[in-house]
Amino acid sequence: MPLGEKIRRYRRFHKRYEVEWDASLEVEFQDLKGSINGQLKNFSIGGALLHLETMYIEGQHLVVSQFKPQLNLKIFCPEGVLESKIDIRWYDRVDEDNIFKAGVQFINMVKENKEVLEKVIANL
Repeated sequence: MPLGEKIRRYRRFHKRYEVEWDASLEVEFQDLKGSINGQLKNFSIGGALLHLETMYIEGQHLVVSQFKPQLNLKIFCPEGVLESKIDIRWYDRVDEDNIFKAGVQFINMVKENKEVLEKVIANL
């Protein structure tokens, strides 16, 4: 197991649940808006692992940019659509699958969405 993966595993504070749900990442820079399609691969009450098509919106990198964008994640789970602002904690390119893996942390999730997320977890 690569060292980075070992470090990430030990930093987790909440149990992860394996899923395959569609997701959409809404990105807003100062003068640019867009969205990136993705898939949620696992999640916890505090964060998730996303597989994203790209880490760019019109040439602007989501992480390595002069200005950090605002990121809002929409998760399409069986119980409905959950939304949360997120912060990308790490990412890695997977060449053989032509995707980016991104570890994200939920930030200031609204109470209603957090309650639905807790119900989803209870049903898994």
